[in-house]
Amino acid sequence: MLTISFQESVGLEFVLGLALAVILNQLKLGYFNHCTGNRFETYLINKLGDTKKLAEAVNLPSVNIMADLFHMNIEERDYSAALRHIAPYLAHVQIADNTREAARFGMTNFKEVVRKLIELGYNI
Repeated sequence: MLTISFQESVGLEFVLGLALAVILNQLKLGYFNHCTGNRFETYLINKLGDTKKLAEAVNLPSVNIMADLFHMNIEERDYSAALRHIAPYLAHVQIADNTREAARFGMTNFKEVVRKLIELGYNI
């Protein structure tokens, strides 16, 4: 049985996210993609901070976070701060430029991202 306590009231979207986490845990799939879309596609989980709240509420060791640089470009104001905030849960980083193309075809500062990941101890 999974017991979850909340500090604040939550909406249906959050509860659905928790259900997804339990399923991921049972299937041993391992991590959330922090964005199931962006604010133009869905309102379920859009920012890494939202995903961290969900991971903390679920509190299952097999549930971690995947950061998606393309969606971070839309939703996050600061890549470094967002990555630092979720560092204990970071399991994977999806590399894509702001144009959804390969790195260096857009405007993403990959040097900054890689420096932050190394600083956080992420195994590149």
